[in-house]
Amino acid sequence: PNQNEQSGAGQEGEQKAEEGQEGQSSAQKQSGASSAQNKPVFSAGETALFKHGKKVGELNPEETFAANAVLNKLRLAPYSITTPDTQTPCSLSIKQNAPKIKLKVAKNGMASLKIHLTLTAGLLDYAKARPAQDVKDVGNVPTGAFSAAQKKLAGEILALFEKTRALDCDIFSLRDRYRKTGNPSFSKHEANLLQNTVAEVDVRFQNVR
Repeated sequence: PNQNEQSGAGQEGEQKAEEGQEGQSSAQKQSGASSAQNKPVFSAGETALFKHGKKVGELNPEETFAANAVLNKLRLAPYSITTPDTQTPCSLSIKQNAPKIKLKVAKNGMASLKIHLTLTAGLLDYAKARPAQDVKDVGNVPTGAFSAAQKKLAGEILALFEKTRALDCDIFSLRDRYRKTGNPSFSKHEANLLQNTVAEVDVRFQNVR
């Protein structure tokens, strides 16, 4: 694969901070004013997509988050959903993500991409009034929140794959993964690998405890 492709994605404006990661502006660094209350929260917004060194599209914040969940490490990353029972906004704080990507290519060139993603998360914010003991316990996630998050994020990852595939942008480095297997059919199937790949996504959220 072309080295300029760089997995098909590059952060706009060199903003490569993790979702929810805190940092200081240059003005704060120069002045030394670094109180925790004044630290801005940076998040990766739009992400440029490249093919052979040329920009072919970009990802919105939701798509960028989905890409980071699979390809990068998340630390204290907020993720918002709506609880299915009460339709109440709820924000989860993702402490850790553990992605696994498996690619299998058949003799005819058809491929199967399986993405398994486990995320450890707690409650960050919940709009509905709750008992005091629950408010103090950030690990007490509302009923149905994890299942809603699993369904939502899995759909976003699948949509991300379909979007990048349409742009022939190999964001998940499938060609590189296939090349490393040493399969002698690599050169035969490389060009159409993305178009011949069917993706399956399994997302599991687990409590911090």
